[in-house]
Amino acid sequence: MSYLQFPRLHFSGRFVFDPSTVNNDPEHFDNDTFQPRFHRRSRFTEDGWWNPWGSASFRLLDCVVTSVVGADGRLVTSGGIEPVVGGSLVDDGDRVSAKIQDLDPVQQGASQIWGLRLRLSDSEQRQVLYGDFRHASFVDLWGRCRRATGLDKYSAVYQSVIRFSPDETDTGSSPFLKELVESTADDELSIKFMLDGYEADWDSPRFGTGRIVGSIGPTASGEPRHFTAARRLRRPAEGGPLMDAPCRIDGQDRLHIDLGNSVPTSAPGGPPLDSIGLIQVVALPKGAGEPEVLAQLGPLDAGFLTERAGIATIQLGQDRAAFSNRRLALRTLDGTVLLEENSDASFARADDSVFHVYPPVRAGEGPTTTIHATRFGEPADNVKIVFDNAAMEDAKRHSDDNSLVAPPIPMSERGGLQPIQPVTTDRRGQATVRLAATDPGNPRGYIDGQVYNVDYGPEYSSSGGTGMQKEGQLNVLVWEEYKEPADIAWIPDVKPILQQYANLYPVMREVLDLANYHDVVKYKRRLQHVLTEPVDSPSHMPVTRDLSPGKRDAIVGWLRQERPPFLALRNVDDLRHALQLALELEHSTIPPYLYALFSLKPGRNHEVAEIIRSVVMQEMLHITLVANILTALDGKPRIGRPGFVPTYPNHLPAGVLPDLVVSLRRCSIEQIRDVFMGIERPERPLTKARTPYPEPVVPERIELNERGEVTSYHYESPQNNTVKMAQAISAEDLDTHLFSPLRTFFQEAEFEEFTIGWLYTQIARKISEMGDGIFTGRDRPQVLNWPGGAPGNLHRVYDVATAHSAIYEIIYQGEGTIGHPEYQGQPSHYYRFQQVVRGRRLIQKDGAWVFEGEEIPFDPDGVYPVMDDPDTSAIPLDSPGRLPSEQCDRTYGDLLRALNRVFNGHPEHLQEAVSLMYSVEVRAKELFRHPSAPGADTVLGPSFQV
Repeated sequence: MSYLQFPRLHFSGRFVFDPSTVNNDPEHFDNDTFQPRFHRRSRFTEDGWWNPWGSASFRLLDCVVTSVVGADGRLVTSGGIEPVVGGSLVDDGDRVSAKIQDLDPVQQGASQIWGLRLRLSDSEQRQVLYGDFRHASFVDLWGRCRRATGLDKYSAVYQSVIRFSPDETDTGSSPFLKELVESTADDELSIKFMLDGYEADWDSPRFGTGRIVGSIGPTASGEPRHFTAARRLRRPAEGGPLMDAPCRIDGQDRLHIDLGNSVPTSAPGGPPLDSIGLIQVVALPKGAGEPEVLAQLGPLDAGFLTERAGIATIQLGQDRAAFSNRRLALRTLDGTVLLEENSDASFARADDSVFHVYPPVRAGEGPTTTIHATRFGEPADNVKIVFDNAAMEDAKRHSDDNSLVAPPIPMSERGGLQPIQPVTTDRRGQATVRLAATDPGNPRGYIDGQVYNVDYGPEYSSSGGTGMQKEGQLNVLVWEEYKEPADIAWIPDVKPILQQYANLYPVMREVLDLANYHDVVKYKRRLQHVLTEPVDSPSHMPVTRDLSPGKRDAIVGWLRQERPPFLALRNVDDLRHALQLALELEHSTIPPYLYALFSLKPGRNHEVAEIIRSVVMQEMLHITLVANILTALDGKPRIGRPGFVPTYPNHLPAGVLPDLVVSLRRCSIEQIRDVFMGIERPERPLTKARTPYPEPVVPERIELNERGEVTSYHYESPQNNTVKMAQAISAEDLDTHLFSPLRTFFQEAEFEEFTIGWLYTQIARKISEMGDGIFTGRDRPQVLNWPGGAPGNLHRVYDVATAHSAIYEIIYQGEGTIGHPEYQGQPSHYYRFQQVVRGRRLIQKDGAWVFEGEEIPFDPDGVYPVMDDPDTSAIPLDSPGRLPSEQCDRTYGDLLRALNRVFNGHPEHLQEAVSLMYSVEVRAKELFRHPSAPGADTVLGPSFQV
């Protein structure tokens, strides 16, 4: 029994589907290469495709019962006769919507519906049936409408069961429903529906909608849920206008043929194509002779699909035994075969075909599926089902240059899904397949585990040996085994996982930013709930259902802590990760500073420009210092990649200063006060013994050897308060006067958590704890000579002491300033900016620091009216400003890539990189000639994208 017999209910209407299209492309899964433009929609397979802000939700729209057929075969189309006709079929509005999701970006041909709950009401809107749709993947996808060129040309089928609740079922007013419920088994009903005509053009009033047509019928114990184990009418080998169709002969000698997903349409979601004409249903002879015409169908009209779900029922003149060895076919009046059963009228299919497997899963313990085989519509025993264990995942190609971004990995190579052994059907025509898997590792890099597409089908013999008649495909995602760290923390463990989901589902940012520690902790109880929801729940997170149990459990355990740990520095790899984040943090301040600097008109606001430019140069020094530390730890600074470049407006990287939002704005007192001073906010950390803060290491007091190592230091003599030069200073004296005070400071200083100084102090302490032995890259090239003179102290990093010196330089110059306003004769960054806000230079007067120096005027009219937070990808392609904006971005990308080269073994090219900084300024100011939009009073500005 199934929907493909009587009693049967037919329905039709529309559906709404809101997919997130960012995750359609494998290149979008790599956090390191993700770009802001991937959140912008495009009409093609570029950027974020056509619906990047989708929620993956699936809902029914205006779906009504069009007719019912009782067990006696009587068709009823009037609600006056049968109250359920004209009633509505809706998804449950009492919880979040169902979801449709692909198995994997390289397997988008097995999209599953999860969490669909259906309510059936009669024509008086009384609820008569309520139940859950068991998750299923679509089958029989084909280009149904040849006149269409987009997604609206396609059609596919979902078949499953509805497990209804007897307590929520009221058949009292409907004789048909009473008959249907009494004829089914296990409180389940069989449901099949076809989706077609989906509109993906966002300019269309039907955007995001399509047609749904389907049927509901009884089930029987032991039958498959996701297909009808009966007969299969197939397309000829040379092709044809129709798609394969299931059919069966019931116990009343009636032949039911489901053409709901088989006949082509004249328009997307429209009626059957007129040219199909009349169709004959024939029984083919067992030997020579003419086919026997059983019935004539058509011409098929719109009502055939919407009123009867495209199912034709024929009363046979003979009993079913007469067709036990005769093949069935559909043909035109001139004898052209449209569909027919294969040579032995056989059919085989696995009930479940999509699997998520978390290794290790040994043989005999993994998930199973049942393959059902039929011959002439009856269970077929002793059918050997074989599997193409050489099958490889489909190779997904990059959308831009056609290069492979998902290299295919053969089964059983480097672990993963284990070869599937042949199975043979029993007397019921069934065979059980059980999967096993070992850890595949992470062969693809950009996404967890490995996906396998394994073809299967009956074995056949020929003169050339044995082969496989392909009938279907098993789609298996095998996750990598996750080793949970002992002290799991946001950095470096949790954020990389959740960052990916933040990238792929920007719609989540309307609720919370999964890449932001503070947002995640704020909503931790809700996240615990959705992460532990059953996989069939529409509230299950992630919506992709591709988070492995190992990673999920680790994140849930982390969330359950009273205060989920933010930073873990357990080893050198963690230190390198934290320093890479420090690089991103230092860089993230430079575009806002440059944006304000470039917005100043030539010859105007000279003092303000001088202050901002000096801060930018020191920020570049900070990047250099961090890169040198990372290099000394045998790490590789990564600067030119898209994931390194932040979007604006945004919070600072690494979770610091969570209440500060940084934007790209023209220069103004408000921007300097609210953002720049917020970035450079001073701190005065507490120390255990109230020890005095060390003086910064002044470049003029240091003497370096040819390798850039510190050999001598000018220090204050305690006897006569004069500068003493140590010509051949001992290591002990060097440590006493230069490095020991820094070591003490980092041991005792307690910065406020989530400040920049706090982050650097954690790094410095871990370096102290691990000792000089971790500096295995000390002999790798470092940047030691800044063109025109370093705006601070720049020396080789080769041990704990020199790393402390570099970190303290960053803190003291401005990032997390410790309260002293002066640095090397100039105010620290915070106080430099405060001079602009106060309008006066900072000077010492009577032993105190006061803003009573020379005036620093600010002229708002001396600022270009640049727009806020520009985005190159948002500029229309035909706009005169699009190309200049792209060229500016390209130049900025060249600068970052040049710096990446400099910091990774080629410091001799630093001058070339610095020169590119001036090229960026030239390109940026070219944009000021272009209005931000037609008629706008603002102009374009550099977006600093790559």
